Amino acid sequence: MKHWLFFLVFIPFLVSSQDTIQWNFEWKTDSLSNPVWNVDPFGNLIVSEKDKLKKFDSLGTQKFVQSNKYFGVISSVDPSNPMKTLVFSEQQQLIGYVDNTLSKQQENIELSAFDLSYVTMVSTSGQPDKFWVYDQDNSVIVLISKNIQQRQRIENISGLLGCKDIVQLFETENNLYLIDKQRGIYQFDIYGTLVFHWENVGIIWAQVEGKFAYLLKKDKLQVLNLSNQEIVNFPLPNGEFTRIKKVQNHFYFGTTSNIQRYSIEFLH
Repeated sequence: MKHWLFFLVFIPFLVSSQDTIQWNFEWKTDSLSNPVWNVDPFGNLIVSEKDKLKKFDSLGTQKFVQSNKYFGVISSVDPSNPMKTLVFSEQQQLIGYVDNTLSKQQENIELSAFDLSYVTMVSTSGQPDKFWVYDQDNSVIVLISKNIQQRQRIENISGLLGCKDIVQLFETENNLYLIDKQRGIYQFDIYGTLVFHWENVGIIWAQVEGKFAYLLKKDKLQVLNLSNQEIVNFPLPNGEFTRIKKVQNHFYFGTTSNIQRYSIEFLH
C-alpha cells in the first residue's frame, strides 16, 4: 500500500529501514525576514515579523494581524494553549499573552520582578498560570508561579549537566525538556528532578511527542525512540531549515525567509 496515514506510518520502528519517504509540499508563507513562529494544536501558524504578529490557518490563509509593538522584539511564541498564546521578548525581559485573535489579554509580566538576571528562554507550563524560564546568567531554570511556595528551581544547569549550547526549553505531557546542541536531550519531571538524559549531538531543533523525539539535524530528520533509544534517519525536503513543528500528520519547516508546510508518504 503506497499511501499510509501519517499517524500510523510515522511510527518509524514499524517501518522497514529500506522504505523511502516523499515529502508532499502543501504551501508556504510569502517572503519573511527572520520570522519567529510556532504552530498551535489546530495547525494555526503564529508568526512574529518586525512589528507585526500574524496568524495563518492550516490552509495558509492569513486570518489575523496585530501590532506587537507593546511586546517589543518578540523572541519566541508558545501557543500550546491556543486561547492564551505566550509571547516572550528577550530584549525587554517581558512575557505577554494574546488570545486566539492575537489581541493582548493582560498586562505584560516583567521578569525582573522574579529575581532573575537575564532570561533567554521561556515555556508555557501545563500547570495553570505557571511558566518555565531559563536564566542564562545564573544558569538556572525556574518555574514561575503567583504562589511563591509553588515555584521550582533547577540550579547550576551548566555545572551539573555540562550544558554549553542550550537551544530549547519546553514542557510537554507533564515533563520538562532541555535541548543542548552538544549534549542532547534532558528530561525533568514537573518538580525539576532529572529523569533521563539522551546523548545526541547536533540537534538544531526538537519536538517530543509520546515516546518519540523528532530531531532536526543539518541534513536530516532524525526520529529517536525514547524508550529503547533506536534511531531512524530521514532525508529533509530541499532547504536549509532552522526549526520544525509536527502537528498531527503535517510538518512545518522554517527557514530565515519563510515557513513551509508538508505532508509525508512512505514509498515501498
